[in-house]
Amino acid sequence: MNLMLSVMIPLSITFMMMNTPISMGGIVVISTMNIALIMGCELNTFLFSYLLVILMLSGMMVIFMYMAVIASNNMFYPSIKIMLSFIFMAFITYMVMEKMKSNYSINEFNMTINLSINLMMTLTAIVMLLMTMVVVVMILSTNSGPLRMSNN
Repeated sequence: MNLMLSVMIPLSITFMMMNTPISMGGIVVISTMNIALIMGCELNTFLFSYLLVILMLSGMMVIFMYMAVIASNNMFYPSIKIMLSFIFMAFITYMVMEKMKSNYSINEFNMTINLSINLMMTLTAIVMLLMTMVVVVMILSTNSGPLRMSNN
């Protein structure tokens, strides 16, 4: 858990150093997977994190298709400098978090009380989002395609 949290800060800083849309999308996907794992471990259920991953990946697929049409022939070359700085930042963040771990403690009794209070609201939101997704899929017909006409 501590390792997953220590990767989040370097990922955010690395995102600011990227200059191609494909690498930015990759960082967003990795961050989403990391957040989903953290949420799944903290909530002891992976349903909400699974919905988050599906939503983010579907949005990233749309962005990837758009960027593939716009800039189809641009090559992507990963930077060794950025990779080394990411590894260094992750290591430093992990070491700082290990030092800080002894300074705080989490009362599990308080966490279970808060979880039971917010559980009904979270389940209601999940069911509402699921029903909305099903209704949107049922409303869309297979005849309605892209807005742009093909030149065939």
